[in-house]
Amino acid sequence: LQASQALLKHENQGLRHSLKLKQRDYEIPVGALELESARESHTTAILYSPRKICNAKTRRLEKDRKNEEERLEKLWMKDLRAEAKLITQERTRIAREERVKEKERRAQEKAEKAAARKALKHQRNAEKAIKLAQLDKRKASKPACQPQPKKRCVGSVAGGGAAAQPKSAPTPTLTRRGRTINTPGRFR
Repeated sequence: LQASQALLKHENQGLRHSLKLKQRDYEIPVGALELESARESHTTAILYSPRKICNAKTRRLEKDRKNEEERLEKLWMKDLRAEAKLITQERTRIAREERVKEKERRAQEKAEKAAARKALKHQRNAEKAIKLAQLDKRKASKPACQPQPKKRCVGSVAGGGAAAQPKSAPTPTLTRRGRTINTPGRFR
């Protein structure tokens, strides 16, 4: 337990140290020029030539200009995204309204068709009722239909010389393997 606490304490100290390194050093003012020193000096007073100061100023102006361009570009992109979002929202709203209108139109057509079917059904029922009422009345008698003449077997004329040939036996039924099936006489 003690060892784990020591490890956690050491880890926390390391994290705090890394956070301190990331923070800005407040001893250097914000508006200070970034001047390059040629060597490590142990004094705080360093003299720079006017040329180095001029170069540092131009570097700062260039850096400020780039930062401003990036800021403006980000704003422009943000506006573009906002416009695109508005356009897509408008399109979805229009599509939603069209879907609602189409749904209402289909519902109205369906209701009209149902009403037409219902009216047609009522009309048919009324016609059927009238026909049934008329069927109840006695109709005139119809003449009896004539019976159809009986069909006669076509064969040779009686006393014709040649006798009629007897029926040939039906072809034998076969199994899948090709063997004949012998059917009993009562089923023939």
